[in-house]
Amino acid sequence: MYLHIGGGNAVRAESIVLILDLDTAMTGRDNTEILRRLTSEGKVRDVTVDGLPKSLLLISEKGEESAYLSSLAAATLLKRLKPASIGRDSFIRTNERI
Repeated sequence: MYLHIGGGNAVRAESIVLILDLDTAMTGRDNTEILRRLTSEGKVRDVTVDGLPKSLLLISEKGEESAYLSSLAAATLLKRLKPASIGRDSFIRTNERI
């Protein structure tokens, strides 16, 4: 399954390690360091359409980490990942990568 992350871009859902809300999550030192490191390595892709990014997606493909900045809210992205048959809380508990 692919997740549309805005700006005509999509990522494989299985490759998503983490989705962060930039308004609240970037106050943590670890999160800030991850973004700083990936940015310095040229592995952050900004796919925001209008305005500031609202979420950061950490991706791991074949052992390589990268990140996407999206104008979509983290909650919106999580809803798009949620299977129709279970609730959001169940999905988050059963899927350890998110």
